[in-house]
Amino acid sequence: MTSLKLITFDLDNTLWPVAKVIERAEQASIRYLHQRFPEHADQLTLQALAQLRQGMAQNRTHYWKNLTQLRIDMLKLALSRLDLSHHDINTAAQAAFDAFYEERNKVVFFQDVLGTLTTLKKHYTLGAISNGNSDIHKVGLGDLFAFHLCAEKVGEAKPHPLIFNTALTLAGVAPAQSLHVGDHPQEDVDGARKAGMKTIWANQLDEHWPAELEKPQFEMTQFHQLTDLIGQCDDA
Repeated sequence: MTSLKLITFDLDNTLWPVAKVIERAEQASIRYLHQRFPEHADQLTLQALAQLRQGMAQNRTHYWKNLTQLRIDMLKLALSRLDLSHHDINTAAQAAFDAFYEERNKVVFFQDVLGTLTTLKKHYTLGAISNGNSDIHKVGLGDLFAFHLCAEKVGEAKPHPLIFNTALTLAGVAPAQSLHVGDHPQEDVDGARKAGMKTIWANQLDEHWPAELEKPQFEMTQFHQLTDLIGQCDDA
């Protein structure tokens, strides 16, 4: 009888590559703004909004716990610099975010993700733990995960132990009975390891492991490797 009962997964760059998803989503948001305010198109550019967002995130670290609010507030700030009414600012910012969010949840999974998760669900409780704001139901994974914990709902972002401990509590398991799979060395692997969970580094984008962190015990470069690695984790 296996001792492993819970497997949690990061989402972006673990179950799907995210860079092009975000790029398309931001372009959709910009298209809406240019259609709504064509006279201000030269001020509402991808570069200008990116610089604004980066500055807000650096100066107000709480935004890393709520990326949705960061984007909405960034849009409001950008629009507030134009000659618009308060009503137009709030309405347009939400609509621009909605355009972003619709595309943000149109993902293409890494090969073997759906089949592997479907098989694993027969033997383990599966959960999602993410700092991002994707929706597991909108991306097509709602039937596979027992829960989805995201930073903006929990109030802390990975690698904070609260988000991992909340998953353990929801599943009713001890840390040693759990495994977390994720791509980020610090947020996923180191964070989950410090919470007492077993870990697998999902390195499907061929990244380098940071020298300052303890090396991961297990690494997968293709999703189909996960099944065999889970067996090794359970024996470790």
